[in-house]
Amino acid sequence: LGQSDLFKHFGLAKEADASAKARHRKRKTEKEEDEEMMKDHKEEAGGGGSSSGGFEEKVRIVSQPGIINKDHGNMRAYQVQGLNWLANLYQNGIS
Repeated sequence: LGQSDLFKHFGLAKEADASAKARHRKRKTEKEEDEEMMKDHKEEAGGGGSSSGGFEEKVRIVSQPGIINKDHGNMRAYQVQGLNWLANLYQNGIS
């Protein structure tokens, strides 16, 4: 069965709208998103050109903290690094 000429234009209009929207929509690459976030962060920080004004390592964990129970095993090196990373994110107000 074919479409009648009366209803044919409805399908064509939807296809034209969808292709027009697809042409105008552009996805950003990860690099573009990172650059935009860094630019926004610099503007929020006062727009200064200093590169050391961002993330600051305030805490350095080198071994398993005593508060973490050693009865259940020792932390591996990558786990201590991850804990160090999380602590620094918290200290810098990121997470």
